[in-house]
Amino acid sequence: NVLNKLIANGFHFHKLFKSTGILRTDVRGLGLTLGVVTVWFDNVHKYQRHLANQV
Repeated sequence: NVLNKLIANGFHFHKLFKSTGILRTDVRGLGLTLGVVTVWFDNVHKYQRHLANQV
């Protein structure tokens, strides 16, 4: 399960994926597919807008 892998490795907050200190290759090293990693990195801003609209 992707979510369990992320949580087990300290990814508790979506903004980590927009950090310049984390590389896609590092996240791929967790055993996630390129497609999953790309979606996570590419959709951080969309998710932030979604959260802002929930208030």
